[in-house]
Amino acid sequence: MDRPQSLDDIEEIVAQRFAQDATGHDLHHLRRVTSLALRLAEEEGADIRIVGAAALLHDLHRLMELESGHYHSAKESLPLARSILEQVGFPIEHVDDVLYCIAHHEDYSFTKRGIRSSLPIEAIIIQDADNLDAMGAIGVARCFMFSGAHDTPMGEPGDRGRAGPYDPTQQDGSAVAHFHEKLLKLKDDIRTRSAQRLALERHNYMGSFLERLSKEWSGEL
Repeated sequence: MDRPQSLDDIEEIVAQRFAQDATGHDLHHLRRVTSLALRLAEEEGADIRIVGAAALLHDLHRLMELESGHYHSAKESLPLARSILEQVGFPIEHVDDVLYCIAHHEDYSFTKRGIRSSLPIEAIIIQDADNLDAMGAIGVARCFMFSGAHDTPMGEPGDRGRAGPYDPTQQDGSAVAHFHEKLLKLKDDIRTRSAQRLALERHNYMGSFLERLSKEWSGEL
């Protein structure tokens, strides 16, 4: 796959902006999501320019959260994303397509909004790639990294978190609770066949990790 030059230009910009991130939404995350997204795009026949640009820019709202100390939606980052796309000379006819992917990449079926809209394949791929990076071994590592950065506790094995739909504006629970509130639900939100194969293995790994954590917590292992 030939990677468009515009993606390298975008990555150079976001590398500077995300250099100090310690929440798990760092440049390494953006690169992994981009790699996954481009792989899915090739398998699903999607536009790699749109997918690659959206993957690199999908977490700009996380920078806003670090600056303000409270939740921001992905839609709030769209002006900044547009500015970066214009800066690198991204094809103007596809800018709105990239912004649409960014705006909808956190549309989960299990939120209080219950969003499950019909999306173009590029937006679905961004969702799937981002969700995959929140699962498996890397998902476990990022979960505890995020919790540590936000001064939330690890939690006990029996900590299931809040009842009801997941609310992304509430970030004061525990790391263990986050598995039950969100991460273990991601498998059922994966929509492309290519990503579903990867998601099952990553989902099962998280389940095994929690079982092991419980046994070590109680001194069984």
